[in-house]
Amino acid sequence: MAGLKKKQSRIIKWDDSINLKYQKWMCEFTAMKAQIQTNILLYIRRQKMGKIIHFLSVSGSEYTGGLLKPIIYCCQDKAIVDSAVSLNQVLAQKLLALRPKRRTIRLATCFEEILKTLPDNVIIKDFDVMFNPEYKVDVLKIMVDACKRKPFSIIWPGKCENGKLFYAEDSFPDFKSFSVEDYDVTCIIQGGRKT
Repeated sequence: MAGLKKKQSRIIKWDDSINLKYQKWMCEFTAMKAQIQTNILLYIRRQKMGKIIHFLSVSGSEYTGGLLKPIIYCCQDKAIVDSAVSLNQVLAQKLLALRPKRRTIRLATCFEEILKTLPDNVIIKDFDVMFNPEYKVDVLKIMVDACKRKPFSIIWPGKCENGKLFYAEDSFPDFKSFSVEDYDVTCIIQGGRKT
């Protein structure tokens, strides 16, 4: 009996790694569907998690719905910007009502409370207050997590170059750089291949 080895059964649980693989597969399907429907997709650059999509022209109705991940518009298309909802003032008022030491902890909650008041698939802009260097938070992670509960899209307040999203200039204290491949997002860039 001592020489017999006990066989171990292998149980596969639906954990974060399987969920991530499923979301990636669904996102690829959604991107392919968008390519077929619009016929203006230049190319999709596949990366580890995030995607960068280049369009010749963009309007808010051509690519919506991120399937549990935010769509980030890195363009200044007038139709999209005009339809977007500004968050700066409302978010700043919510944060000012809190003690300064609690603002970092409550930033994500305040952001989600504001999102709950907005319609599904809303496009948001002007959320610069979230980049306050005193908060020391990962703004893009907050947005990715919030989008899993309430679908929305973003007009990025910076630039997208070389597979990265940038906020502010390098010499400013609120400068942030986010590698698209590290986040479950889809960046839509209008125009030619710049990244």
